[in-house]
Amino acid sequence: MALTDLFSLTGRSALVTGGGSGIGCMIARGLLMAGARVIVTARTTEKVEMAASELRQFGDCIPVTAELGSVTGRESLADDVLRLAPDLSILVNNAGTTEYAAFSDYTPEQWHRVFEVNTAAPFFMSQLLMPLLCASASAVRPSQIINISSSAGIVPHVGTIAAYGPSKAALQHITRSMGRDFAPMHVHVNAIAPGPFLSGLTEPLLTDPSAIEAFVANVPAGRIGDADDMAALAVAIACSRYMVGQVISLDGGQALEA
Repeated sequence: MALTDLFSLTGRSALVTGGGSGIGCMIARGLLMAGARVIVTARTTEKVEMAASELRQFGDCIPVTAELGSVTGRESLADDVLRLAPDLSILVNNAGTTEYAAFSDYTPEQWHRVFEVNTAAPFFMSQLLMPLLCASASAVRPSQIINISSSAGIVPHVGTIAAYGPSKAALQHITRSMGRDFAPMHVHVNAIAPGPFLSGLTEPLLTDPSAIEAFVANVPAGRIGDADDMAALAVAIACSRYMVGQVISLDGGQALEA
């Protein structure tokens, strides 16, 4: 097989939740460049339509407004995917959130919201879309679920994001369990654990060059990740045929410094 064929997604359909900005947008761009047809979601119509408009320079991109933090929102998205991409073979569970609050001020509502979006949504979107993923899968071309976790799910980060790290650690365990259970059906489940990338979640922490410098002080690679770093790994996983239940750190070596 030629190298271009090894990393081709031509003829495949993908869903990237939270694809309207940040890491989701980076992944969507990579999948589009590899030839996939990609549905991207965001909570607001204006945001997702603007993102899709920019992404269309790389391929066929479809915007869908979706709220992943509720049962009805997830079910509505599944209905949209069934209508728009019944041949779905790649699901990227990227949508995420956090709550910035001190330990003493953290509320049950904040804790629930973080786990609902970061942990429950990937599980239940996978459940809702599994029939489509199985129908599109084969041993030669398995369907793929890529869960976007975080280095905070591997190594505790200093800060005020009490529920974020645990929610991402739980997602990693879900990834391993789903990877074991669904590989026999030719649906492979893996995860990416990003370190410092510029995204909607990290932007409040990176307000100026000195903040960025402090943010990457414990990153051996000496920089934050960029769009090409994320796109390359996402495409490689989406094209893989023998990777199952893995959590891959993409953090410039950050976890090694703990």
